Amino acid sequence: MKIDIRKMIYNISILIIIFMTVCLCCTKIWFFFGGIINKYMFVSDIIIAIVIFCWFNKENGVLCGLSIGVFFAIIIGTIFLSIQVFDLSYDGCAYHEMAIGLLANGWNPVKISAEEFINASNVQLLGKSHSLWIDHYSSGTWTIASVIYAFTGYIESGKAINILTMVAIFGILYFYIGKWKNQKIGFIISFLMVINPITISQMFTNYVDGLLMLYLELGILAWFIIIKNESIVEKKKGFVFLFCSILFCANIKFTALFYIGIYTIVIYCIMLYNAYKNNRLKTVFIKLTSLLAAMVIFSVVIIGYSPYITNWVNEGNPLYPLIGKGKVDIMTENQPAEFLELTNVEKFVVSLFSKVDNINANVDRKTQIKMPFSISFEEIKKCTVDTRISGFGPWFSGIFIISSVLLIVCGYNVIKQKKANIYFTALLITNIVLTLFFTGNWWARYSVYEYFIVLAIFFIIDLKDRNFIKKLLVIVLGCLLLINTNFFMYGNIQAFESSQDIRNTLKNLAEVSKNHEVEINLINNDFSGAQFNLRDYGIEYTLPKDNFSADGIYCSYTYRIK
Repeated sequence: MKIDIRKMIYNISILIIIFMTVCLCCTKIWFFFGGIINKYMFVSDIIIAIVIFCWFNKENGVLCGLSIGVFFAIIIGTIFLSIQVFDLSYDGCAYHEMAIGLLANGWNPVKISAEEFINASNVQLLGKSHSLWIDHYSSGTWTIASVIYAFTGYIESGKAINILTMVAIFGILYFYIGKWKNQKIGFIISFLMVINPITISQMFTNYVDGLLMLYLELGILAWFIIIKNESIVEKKKGFVFLFCSILFCANIKFTALFYIGIYTIVIYCIMLYNAYKNNRLKTVFIKLTSLLAAMVIFSVVIIGYSPYITNWVNEGNPLYPLIGKGKVDIMTENQPAEFLELTNVEKFVVSLFSKVDNINANVDRKTQIKMPFSISFEEIKKCTVDTRISGFGPWFSGIFIISSVLLIVCGYNVIKQKKANIYFTALLITNIVLTLFFTGNWWARYSVYEYFIVLAIFFIIDLKDRNFIKKLLVIVLGCLLLINTNFFMYGNIQAFESSQDIRNTLKNLAEVSKNHEVEINLINNDFSGAQFNLRDYGIEYTLPKDNFSADGIYCSYTYRIK
């Protein structure tokens, strides 16, 4: 029996999405009943996901069985790989791991604040609690990661959701784009959409911007599945994917809900306009509005009860602390001092055409404009998880110029031939407007929509086109994107090498702590989330009671053996 590989990849992707959806929803609802995360939830979530998957895939038992087998292999592989590489990022070692660790150790965010839980529990706090962020930020990724952590006993395992999501979104994109174009082109486009500077740089961290980008891609794809209206079944699948996109975006990050909301409103308005022209406005309006409202209410009010509703009740607005009374400005100090006098358009242009760098208001250094496609090893070393200036990579400015020229030339021809897709055009214009005018457009991980502009050309140009120059330029553009993304592997390689030393130190400290008192002190009080690695490796430690003279350094800590 011949196995349809593309279909199997799609099945595996669907199974991963089902698992993470079940994990998020069941855990969040469990919190309402006073429950806490335990090590059995991971297994039960997988069983529920497989049952749901099998229920809707009865027609081909062999393919279904193979898909489940590969799914297990991917789950095991991604968890193992994630444990091998420690999260060495700033936010990861700070509030992300702190939130994941507290959830896995019994914190119920619906019932009690993080600070109250820490004071009432056996968590021996080192450094800051980060309760401002943990109590009030979206907690979807933390929830899934903590379920994995509770099962494995290693906090680093929670990062597996990054690679799992990359696999899942790739499989779904490949299935549909491959069907609409052809399999080879579908594979290339899907690969470029999933493997990019944001997802690669954050792959082994607890940052959430890569996941945000992936679920935005799923949401955009979902709308095109719905619009194409190939069959009732496919249309229903499109709405299911849209629901998953809204669900995860709402529970990943506040800005993710804004972005998917913008895209949804744009498509929604066009669909209503088309319905008006076809005398179906009332029917379409009622059905579409009620369906979208149900998705948003479930995602925000029920699953997102903490933080959206708790923020509203306790602080007066659902997006605290980013807006409203008592808001915290996270942008001003994180941008270069020279940006304070620039408009959003100017910030975008300066960041795009500057050398890759990590400059904020506290760094006495200015951005340096450079020639597109020039590069230095210093730039490659700065291609990291949270790069602020030219954060999409050292070659992205040149790539952006090429893709923009191609978009203008090819877009003009498409419009001239009256072949323009109004939905695609509207989303492209939306991304351009966000890129030029939205706050944070200079910081790559806060402006993932910029990358969508570059990717748009791959959907406009048909590689079967007889125009050799256009085909060559698109192929070159694809190669440049891959090479540019590859620069961000440097940080992952460095993290992997450092992780081996960190693991050896932890194992040695665990052995020593059996017979000697080990005192631990933070190098930086912000890095308190990394303390859960000490617990994971069974290190018995105390806090120093006098001036600390360290015997050694582990990641974010110094230690002394007494």
